[in-house]
Amino acid sequence: MNAAAVAPQGVAGVFELPVRATGREPGRLFLNSERDYRDQRCLTIVISSEVERQLTARLGGDVERRLMGSVIAVRGMARRVRIDFIGNDGQPTGKYYYRTNLQLGSADDLTVAGETPRA
Repeated sequence: MNAAAVAPQGVAGVFELPVRATGREPGRLFLNSERDYRDQRCLTIVISSEVERQLTARLGGDVERRLMGSVIAVRGMARRVRIDFIGNDGQPTGKYYYRTNLQLGSADDLTVAGETPRA
């Protein structure tokens, strides 16, 4: 809600959230704090392929499976972004919604509840 209030700027901080849903598109993994990613209360953590590889190495397995149902803490900038619906012709339909995203910059910016801290 704070990110929406200060849009287009963002809100920097450490955010703790349960991972209730996940999604993918080429090159990106999404971790959602709500089952419905269009819910205005949802915080979506956006993870690039490179950061996902780092997390896979650190967590020892499939990141999506490992984090689903977990409580995580992430550090970064939460920003409200506009998501446009795209038609079958590849063109925007004129319909859209807003979502709050946090682009994970590094695997070190995410911790999992119960994870043993690294030295």
